[in-house]
Amino acid sequence: MLVCPHCHQFNAETNKFCLYCGTPLVPPAPVENELSSPTSESAAKSSSQQLGAKGTAELAWSELGEMTWTPDLLTAANSRPGDQPPSPANLPPNPTEADSPQTETPVSLPVAEAYPGDDELTLIPDAIDIQEISRDLLTNFGSQSEPISAVVVYPCDSDSPWLACERRPDLPPVLEQDTERQEGAIFLDEENRYRCLTSFSLDTTSGRVEDTQPSRPTRVLEFSQTLIQQADQFDLTQPQEMLTQLQARPDAPTPIVISYLSLRLLFSEFVPRLQDAWVGYGTGQPGIHEPRQFVVLQDRSQCPSLWQAWQDPELDNGQLLAWMEEMIDLWPNLEAWGCAASLLDEDNLCIYGEGILAVRYLDFSPLPDPSPQGLIALWQSLLSQAPASRQQAFQPLFVMLQTQPQQTLADIQALIEQLWETLQSDLINLGNSQDFDLKNVVASLDAHWQQDLNSTPAQAITEDSPTAVLPKQLVQLDTVGLTDTGRQRHHNEDFFLIDHRQHYCGTSIGQKLQARGLYVLCDGMGGHAQGEVASSLAASTVFNFFQEHWLEGEPLPEDEVIRQAIFAANQAIFNHNEDQRTIGSGRMGTTLVLALVHNQAVCLAHVGDSRAYRFTRRHGLEQLSVDHEVGQRDIKRGVEPEIAYARPDAYQLTQALGPRGNDYLNPDILTLEVTDDTVFLLCSDGLTDNDCLESHIESHVAPLLSFDSSLSKGVRTLINLGNEHNGHDNLTVIAIRMKLRSELDQIF
Repeated sequence: MLVCPHCHQFNAETNKFCLYCGTPLVPPAPVENELSSPTSESAAKSSSQQLGAKGTAELAWSELGEMTWTPDLLTAANSRPGDQPPSPANLPPNPTEADSPQTETPVSLPVAEAYPGDDELTLIPDAIDIQEISRDLLTNFGSQSEPISAVVVYPCDSDSPWLACERRPDLPPVLEQDTERQEGAIFLDEENRYRCLTSFSLDTTSGRVEDTQPSRPTRVLEFSQTLIQQADQFDLTQPQEMLTQLQARPDAPTPIVISYLSLRLLFSEFVPRLQDAWVGYGTGQPGIHEPRQFVVLQDRSQCPSLWQAWQDPELDNGQLLAWMEEMIDLWPNLEAWGCAASLLDEDNLCIYGEGILAVRYLDFSPLPDPSPQGLIALWQSLLSQAPASRQQAFQPLFVMLQTQPQQTLADIQALIEQLWETLQSDLINLGNSQDFDLKNVVASLDAHWQQDLNSTPAQAITEDSPTAVLPKQLVQLDTVGLTDTGRQRHHNEDFFLIDHRQHYCGTSIGQKLQARGLYVLCDGMGGHAQGEVASSLAASTVFNFFQEHWLEGEPLPEDEVIRQAIFAANQAIFNHNEDQRTIGSGRMGTTLVLALVHNQAVCLAHVGDSRAYRFTRRHGLEQLSVDHEVGQRDIKRGVEPEIAYARPDAYQLTQALGPRGNDYLNPDILTLEVTDDTVFLLCSDGLTDNDCLESHIESHVAPLLSFDSSLSKGVRTLINLGNEHNGHDNLTVIAIRMKLRSELDQIF
């Protein structure tokens, strides 16, 4: 079968065009200068304009530079379904080619005139089935075959019927032209799909192959889709329980295959993509007489090894310490899945992408001593190969690791953090000091260590214990906003606004990124379209306020300034209500949640039940805001949660912008510093109701932090999940993804 590159539907191998969308299944002959021809440009514009579907609007930023607020963005953020999407012929001219007409509006922010016969700008379809969502996720961690791949050979320790035979009867035979083209080649499988690029024997544990049929679905595709769709039914950190449930299925693969797929969900960049797997004898390989598990993986042979990074004198020492901490964080999960040995092979550990610690394959070899002491031995081996200056900088740490009885990960973690603290406070110029005395350094570390032992037992040290903040700098910031009408609403009262700027400076010795942004999300309420007016009026008022009171180059505003911005938005809506002489439920209002970002400093503020979340690999998903509603108010007063939410008005808002004056308003404001790779999510209650995010962390939230995947696609899957899980209200989300790296040149 062939997979359509556009819609990903399965087609017979005889098809020249996709049965579902008409996309050619065989690439057409290349046309000279096709991309630059006027016909091609016109076709591309027409195609892009036809991507719209009612009810959804998206705004994305992933390139370095400055995003300016254009009139079309207001229409996009507050889109409203009505007629059919406009045809290309009826679309207005591009704003860069002609000025868009503007209508009068009570706010100073420009508003685009609606399309003829329609008042929406839609960019993303709002009806994507679960199979399409699964395929989007699969592109991030599985089953997308690559021409050149790595193969790892494992012992055959499973009699799973899914992999019990070499050839699956439901797969068609190899195409004749493929067989003729590969005549004389040696293949690893009976289907003549994977041509060997290296020799395999009974003792072979790995090699490389070429996939001669990359467009065909692989053996693991179907099960991968099933696992993604049902990921929230399993606890990926409890493999034994998960394996017991999955292996009861008739189509269950081997535990090794399940391990790759599950750990790819947990740590997407760390684990290579699993592309195929089967049990066999190795066709054409006379040395393989016993059954083996063959696992085809993403080829990472070209990635630099971790030991090469330790030998690089230009690499920041702080990055090495950060990788050491990451290995400590990874150890418990890999140990639970039986592959902690993956962290102990310096040739298997590599650097993937932009400084991401990764492995080439998972090593399921049993450990004679399952304690993390093997990590210390590995680090000592890496240090022995490092330049002299690096050995001098790290020597105090390893002296303490050898002389102190560290038995747990918490012990090792505490000692690494103590090194950071000592270097920052007493040994800023440790690497360059001419008066360096190792005995003094060890004595200093020992004093700190003994003090910690006397005050805090090692077993009591957890991730919540005070730790030294590792110096890091922002190197990437992406943001996407998306709103959807929902399945049961006829118009969209949600509104979002993004004002985002970045400045990048790179030199031969380093790079620096400066970023600032205002991100506002509002969920309006009120009859006769008043909710739409309230939400857009609040966002635009906040935008105009910060244009005057938060100038370029200034740090984050003080809490009082942020409070005044929210008061200004409340007063604007309140005045409108007074002018209209509305009373009771007829008075329009809106919730508000906003984020202000200045490099690594973030300030969050909210009124109502629109929420702010934070997701990191270390701490998972955290709700940073508390809903302003009756139930939460009673809980703060000491009422048990079950009793507080048993009352019929438990979800009624206690605060909102617009219905009452500023004397009744008390916004919550939180300022924090980002120290790890982080995704912030600003959400309306249409997405967060019924614990939608909390119950889909592994499948939908965690992939947002993968920097080798599209943030736009990830946010789109969240909206579609919200429609599946809830769908009763408008749904809106703003995602802010921040990537950091160590900045310790001033220390070493």
